[in-house]
Amino acid sequence: MSLLEFEYGLTLDFSAPVKDHYFVLRCLPLESASQRCDEVKVEVAPHSRMWRSAFRGGDGAVRGVTEFAHERFFVRTRGRVLALGGRDEETPHPMYAAFTPSTAPSERMKEIAREYAGRERKTKLASDIMERVHSLLKFSPHSTEAGTTAARALEMGCGVCQDYAHVFCGIMRTLGVPTRYVAGLGAAEGETHAWNECYIDGRWLSYDPTLGEPSAESYVRFTVGTDAEHCALNRGVFVPLNPGDEIAQRQSVFARVIDLHR
Repeated sequence: MSLLEFEYGLTLDFSAPVKDHYFVLRCLPLESASQRCDEVKVEVAPHSRMWRSAFRGGDGAVRGVTEFAHERFFVRTRGRVLALGGRDEETPHPMYAAFTPSTAPSERMKEIAREYAGRERKTKLASDIMERVHSLLKFSPHSTEAGTTAARALEMGCGVCQDYAHVFCGIMRTLGVPTRYVAGLGAAEGETHAWNECYIDGRWLSYDPTLGEPSAESYVRFTVGTDAEHCALNRGVFVPLNPGDEIAQRQSVFARVIDLHR
């Protein structure tokens, strides 16, 4: 059990004024048997009409609209989370056993899965696959893109946390183990993170192939899904204030998690 204090901030800078900016920001901790939330606060600027949700089994999201002209958008969430790893017994949806374009296994991934097929101890299986994926990829920022598939990342031998989590999903699902992609905050300050959860012996257990170790009680879960696209933390649409403007945007993120028991 860990008591975690977290802070997350997202800033969007637009190249020209925009309006009617509708947004979905998955930046609230999920409520589940493994994660209890306390004193969670949300700040959005400029002033926006918004509503929030953080229900059990759903996405921890801030939804809303900024109708008037603005060139910068900012959201910050902060609060405390009681992390109780391994207590989530929610029955897995069939989608966590299925492949997406991002997690579909290549022949190489299938070969790796065959090396581990038939093992009865699923916890040991998941740990071994986690360590194997960790050894097969080199962490390399900016080496892959949002649309890079697990198969391509493994072929390249490098990637970021998203790629490690996709490869792990593909191999574990090939072995018939329901596996979720998880997005949220990890131990590294200044960044968001992605890891995995496997449904084993009636509960969801956490694994971080990027670090090659269980993620358990030191992370803050924002959303779970089938892959990175399903778990995108920031989505939005907007209209240029001046018709015909081509709008570019720059995104910056700040994230921090502190274990108050340490």
